[in-house]
Amino acid sequence: MIRLKQIWQIYKYTYYWLYTWQKKLFGKQDVPEFSAVTIMSLSFICNIGSLAVLIDLILDVQLIPLGLPKKDIILPLVVVLGGHYFMFMFMFNGKYKTIEEEFISESKEERKYKGKWVLLYDFGSILLFIFLIIFGAWLKSFFKSLIQKKHEKFTILNILIGCFSPFSFKRPFVNL
Repeated sequence: MIRLKQIWQIYKYTYYWLYTWQKKLFGKQDVPEFSAVTIMSLSFICNIGSLAVLIDLILDVQLIPLGLPKKDIILPLVVVLGGHYFMFMFMFNGKYKTIEEEFISESKEERKYKGKWVLLYDFGSILLFIFLIIFGAWLKSFFKSLIQKKHEKFTILNILIGCFSPFSFKRPFVNL
């Protein structure tokens, strides 16, 4: 079981890898410490958004109502982004340099291997969120039209359970 200390270590490594990657790509003048935190914050926000979309699709519960004003959506996102900046830049008061020193001794093979996972997590989170928003809207409209045709109330979860359960005798897509 992953402990909180291990999660913190993974989080610090993710920051280290992104920081050194940005520093290598664009140099120190591009402020790589802020670039790394921005990528981490964006992937974190996308993970929260992906979870909200999945809950909406599977359980048919909207965590973010459609009529919500933009300011009510943007404010929590700014708070999360600001929280990441505060945590790494101000609370640690430049201790991001100690994070770099902590991992600097790793081998090139280890860095390359772990770097693939860091990029997969960070950019995969963003791509998954975009995919879920696009695919989720299509899937939800498909099931709404299906419900209107059949005049039955069933959720996506009921359909998935019915389709993939080996004990199910009722198949929802039969005779449509």
